[in-house]
Amino acid sequence: MHVQQWEETCDVLVLGGGTAGCLISGVLARRLPKLKVTLVDSGTNYDADGLLDRVPQKPVTPGTRTFFRNTGAEFVPAPSEIGGSSLMHGGIALRGTRDDHDEWFRVAGEEWSPQDLASLFHRLESDTDEPAVGSPLHVAELTTLPAAYRAFHAYCARVFGAAADLNRPEAHGVGLVPSACTDGRIATTYRQHILPDPVPANLRLRAETVVDHVRLRGERVDRVAVRHLRTGRPSQLRADVVVLAAGALGTPEILLRSGIGAAAASEELGIPVALDLPAVGARLRDHSVLWSEATVTDTPAAPPWPWHAVLCRTSPTDEHLPDCSFELFHDFRLRTRQLWSRRVVISCTQLHDISPGRVRLEMSGTRLRTRIDGAVPRTLAAMEQYAEHVGALLKEEEFQGVGMRAPYPVPYPSSQGRNSAAGLLPKVRSAYHFHGTCPMGTDPGSAVVSPDLRVFGTGNLYVADASVLPVQFGANTHHVTRATALRAADALSSLFGYS
Repeated sequence: MHVQQWEETCDVLVLGGGTAGCLISGVLARRLPKLKVTLVDSGTNYDADGLLDRVPQKPVTPGTRTFFRNTGAEFVPAPSEIGGSSLMHGGIALRGTRDDHDEWFRVAGEEWSPQDLASLFHRLESDTDEPAVGSPLHVAELTTLPAAYRAFHAYCARVFGAAADLNRPEAHGVGLVPSACTDGRIATTYRQHILPDPVPANLRLRAETVVDHVRLRGERVDRVAVRHLRTGRPSQLRADVVVLAAGALGTPEILLRSGIGAAAASEELGIPVALDLPAVGARLRDHSVLWSEATVTDTPAAPPWPWHAVLCRTSPTDEHLPDCSFELFHDFRLRTRQLWSRRVVISCTQLHDISPGRVRLEMSGTRLRTRIDGAVPRTLAAMEQYAEHVGALLKEEEFQGVGMRAPYPVPYPSSQGRNSAAGLLPKVRSAYHFHGTCPMGTDPGSAVVSPDLRVFGTGNLYVADASVLPVQFGANTHHVTRATALRAADALSSLFGYS
């Protein structure tokens, strides 16, 4: 039976309604009222609260998709609503380290200098420069946090030192994590840039729609093939400019299905080669995390504080726990309000000593399948030290008063022979901070997009999400993804005459 294909044209087509896509499409539509903007996303068009906005009344059960890594199968949490990881990251607004920003500058050039990045961050962290872009930051008061948080802060301040502002270039030590909030609610990019009344009349949302591939004719994207998630109805979309913002896993998948990637791999799978860009999907970066759950009794039933309130970021030369984030936070994978308020996580995240993974396609029978080979830690020395610190932490007088039970799994000190590298590896998991699968740079042999975020060899195809980060980033990637999207929105605004 023939299924009718619908066609639609617009000025800017944004593929992916996550952290980056919502910001780009919303800012463009509001700045340029005559510009026709279409946003495509597989999620539903629903004004969902951020999962960590408040203590929900019922269990949080976000949609999931299977994530394969070389240590086995995992599940990557992915919200079923438009908003992507912006719904999941609690509005975290944490910048990278000075070394991260300097290395980015070295790879990508003057357009991405530390000063320019700082300017982008400042605009996102303020509601005075441009209301359509910035949001005020919220930083909790230590005295208002539960006893477990204060005890963790006291221990880390004594061992690692304290940081008054974790967003300062050389900020190492324990501090309170800034979050993007508006009127006490997490400022997700969907809520902030798409939903404010009135929703721009020139912005079209195509929800529950998946992208199959983009088609190049010469150096320009001629059309984009999409289909409705539930009905399967296909459509052909055309635009003057196409922006890929499907995330560090979704964006390389779309490019690879379009024949944009390593030519040899495309030919082997029977995909016509559109562009030979070997770096597509080739350097999946992530952070590795080891955590233990614990129960506390000295916690109010409905805590009002933001998620990830206390974090200790250590320097690469720290003798106690080098180049890690050492954190205490509440686990939002709840069953009831009461259990949520009493369950905390102590975690250790490795920031830089990571071997890259890969996003690729493989043939499964007669169908193409996306395969993710996950990034893994090169060494587990820091994880072994983490076990020592948790053991010391629980013996502290401050923790004796919060009624904390021994965490599970118990991170026995490595001196007891329970945490050898072989024993720890199965417990290490992804932090879901995926980035770097379509890195920016100046050489098409090792990069996918130029510093202006345009895909090499094309005239109207851009990528603007965490996949373009050219370095292993030393922080949660939510805030820097917003900064990258803002740079893309500025560039496209100028392209269409905004000044």
